[in-house]
Amino acid sequence: MRVKAQREERSSQWDYMIRQLPPLALPGSKRQEVLPPDWRQAVRKIDPRYVDLTEAAAKKYGVPPELLARLFYKESKYEKNAGVKNGEHNDSVPLGIPQMYKAALKDVGIDRKTFLKADAATQINA
Repeated sequence: MRVKAQREERSSQWDYMIRQLPPLALPGSKRQEVLPPDWRQAVRKIDPRYVDLTEAAAKKYGVPPELLARLFYKESKYEKNAGVKNGEHNDSVPLGIPQMYKAALKDVGIDRKTFLKADAATQINA
């Protein structure tokens, strides 16, 4: 029950965070782009499966799907191999769509090398 109460308590904060979107980046700007207001359409352009995967993970963890989608986009732009360069990875660099560090992966019981080989559905659900 404590977790449910915490989620209900945080829901107003999550709504506020979603509504306080920064302005879209101008072309050529060094500021990272954010997902446009129609986040589902933008994520569908990356990979149509990612909308359903994001919504399922959001439901599983009790967070708004839009918030989770914006987090994934900001962290990795939904790039499954984010954090990997030329097939190599550094333990101090976060990996995958959710940009998880080695310690975070260990906390949820996932081996880093296994995570690197995981499909997008597994990464999003981690």
